[in-house]
Amino acid sequence: MRRSGVPLLLGATLLLVAACGYRPEGTLPPVAGRPATLFVELAKNRTGRAFIENELTNRIVERFARGGRYRLDEERPTAALVLTPEVAGYTAVASAYSQTDQILLYRATMTLAATLVQGEDGRIVWKGTLTESVEFAASSDRAQQQTNENVAVSGLTVRLADDLYARVAENF
Repeated sequence: MRRSGVPLLLGATLLLVAACGYRPEGTLPPVAGRPATLFVELAKNRTGRAFIENELTNRIVERFARGGRYRLDEERPTAALVLTPEVAGYTAVASAYSQTDQILLYRATMTLAATLVQGEDGRIVWKGTLTESVEFAASSDRAQQQTNENVAVSGLTVRLADDLYARVAENF
């Protein structure tokens, strides 16, 4: 008697999973009526931190290439969609202190503003601002301090690229 319930439960579970619309990442078809080719412009840098726009652009391109929802186009005029990212803000401020007032941690915060437009008519498809923060260790060694900040910035660019992809690909 117990056995007859197991196949029924298994079948109901499979039906539920299949009906929820779950698909592994990268297998999503382009949205109906929405072209799949995308050109990513070099991010603009509105901060004082040099070359942060290059790293962010690279992470965005890598993320969209890995996602499978869009085909990256190397030429803006032939792309159906154009993504224009901008590093709108970057700060690194002390966030934790020792009992003797020594800085222990810094908090790096980066803000990304982006606009996705249709290539043909320039109609805005998506526009938004995303912000991420991460803490990194302070160091009395200037070179180590810079390395720690660079690692933090690298992590921020990856997280922002992931967030941007999720927002654009899922049309939030």
